[in-house]
Amino acid sequence: MDTIPLLLLITVKSIFSHLRARDLWNCSTVSRLWQDVAKRELDTRGVVVKAGSFNKLFEECDSSTHISNYLTNKPMLGIFFNSLDRGYSECVARHFPLDSYCISVSNYGVIFNNEEHEKIENYSAFSLLPDDPHVDIDLITANNFSMILTNKKRERFKSVSMSFWRSYGCTIGAIYQSFRSSVRRLRQVKCVIIFVNQNAECDAEPSIPDIFDKKVKVAWGGVCKDLTVMPVCKPGTRTVSKPMWLGILISGRNVRCWSTILTEDDNTDEAIRKKLLELKEQVEFLKHTVAYMFACTNRGSELHQGRKNVEASIFKSIFPDVPLTGSFGNGEYGTYSERECNSEDEGIFHQVSTTIMILSYGQTERRETRNGASF
Repeated sequence: MDTIPLLLLITVKSIFSHLRARDLWNCSTVSRLWQDVAKRELDTRGVVVKAGSFNKLFEECDSSTHISNYLTNKPMLGIFFNSLDRGYSECVARHFPLDSYCISVSNYGVIFNNEEHEKIENYSAFSLLPDDPHVDIDLITANNFSMILTNKKRERFKSVSMSFWRSYGCTIGAIYQSFRSSVRRLRQVKCVIIFVNQNAECDAEPSIPDIFDKKVKVAWGGVCKDLTVMPVCKPGTRTVSKPMWLGILISGRNVRCWSTILTEDDNTDEAIRKKLLELKEQVEFLKHTVAYMFACTNRGSELHQGRKNVEASIFKSIFPDVPLTGSFGNGEYGTYSERECNSEDEGIFHQVSTTIMILSYGQTERRETRNGASF
C-alpha cells in the first residue's frame, strides 16, 4: 500500500532537484507533499558563485529565464564584482526577491576562486547568498544629500540629511549619532561590509561604530571605482543607486565571521600561508559559507615578481571547498578577527594589503546536504 506514495515521493524529489528556485516556489503551492519536497530541496542548496565574460553572463538579461537560471536558491544578498569597463546590468535586480539586496562593484580587477584577474576587461564574478530567516541584513547608504538605513525584512527605513552626517566628521562612526533609535534595535551584528566610492567628496575612512561596543570584530571591504545599489524595491520606494559609500551589517544567532589582513610585510608564499593557516584554526563552518577578498592593485603579480594568482591560489589550497570572490582596488578595509579588539592606532583602513573575510551562517540540518557552493 505504501509503494505508490513512496515511488511518487522519489519521482517528485528527482524532478524538483532540477528546478530553479522560482519554479520550486510555484510548485510548493500545489499540495502539501510538493510543498514539503520543495522546501527540503531548497534547504540543500548553497551559495551560488559564477564568473565569466560580462556580456555572456548578462547578454540575455531581459529574458524571463536567463538570470533566474542562476537562482537555484532564494537569495538575500548578491554582490557583483565587475571589471573597470563594466557597470551593473540594469535588468539583474528585476529577478530578485523584494526583500533582498544587490550590490555592484566595478574596479581594477576581479577575483574568482583561485584566479586573480588583474586589469581584465569585460569580466564579472558574483556570489548569491541563500536566504535564511534568522539572518538580518541592514544596509546603510550615503549620497550627497542623505544617509539611509534600510532593513527590508523588518521593513525599517530611516533617512538623515548629509549635512547632519558631516557635522559629526564624515566618519561611519557617526552612524551612532545619525541612526541612534534604529541601530539600537540591531542585535548580534557579526560583520560589517564597507564599500566606498573613490570619488566620494570626503574621506569616509570608517571606524567600527561605537553603537556595537567594539563587539563587531570583523569588518571587510574596500575603495571602488564605481559602486551601485541595484534597485530591488517596490515602486516608489526610495533607494540610493550610486552611493558615496555603503555599509552592509549582517547579524543573527547562527552567523559567524572571520577575517585577516595580508600586509605589505606578507610578501612571500610562506608568510601568506602562515596567516591563512592561522585563520583556518578559527573557522567553524555552518550551513552556508562564502569568502571575500579585496586586494590592493599594488599586490597581485606586481608584488610576486610576475607570478599570477598567488594569494587566491594559496587561499583555495587551504580552503578548497569555500567559494571566493572579490576585487582589486586602491584602499582596503579589514580587521583581524582573532584579536580582542582592533586598536584605534591600527584602524581598519589599509593600503598595499589584501583583506579576507569568511562568512558562514545557517543551522546545519541532520540530514545530508549537498556541497555548500554551486559552480
